[in-house]
Amino acid sequence: MRMFGAGIVIAATLFCGCSKKDSAPTTVDATPAGSKPTAGPQKQDSSPMVEAALADLEKKVQAKQYEAAVGSLVTLKEFPKSEKEQEAYNRQMRATIDALSARASQGDQAARASQEMLGRMMTGR
Repeated sequence: MRMFGAGIVIAATLFCGCSKKDSAPTTVDATPAGSKPTAGPQKQDSSPMVEAALADLEKKVQAKQYEAAVGSLVTLKEFPKSEKEQEAYNRQMRATIDALSARASQGDQAARASQEMLGRMMTGR
């Protein structure tokens, strides 16, 4: 249980520490009323924070740190993601579930407990 708590703290620190934003000076739109304004800032396709969290999640699964991986999955679920990041998250979720299922079927009690915990957390029960 300590590893799960540590995983949550690490994930929260990673996400909260990386969310600082620089304040940009306010500019006045000087385009004439008849002309079309230029496109605003483009939405960033990928967030380095989400990419780093997904890579960390994969490492946790490979290291068989299942409680920490489940905590990261649940934390990452709540973050806004682009379509590309959502697809990567879904693939990693599937890979984690498959790894937990495989280990649980081999009798790994930690994997079985983490599998049950993931199911409860994702369904909100």
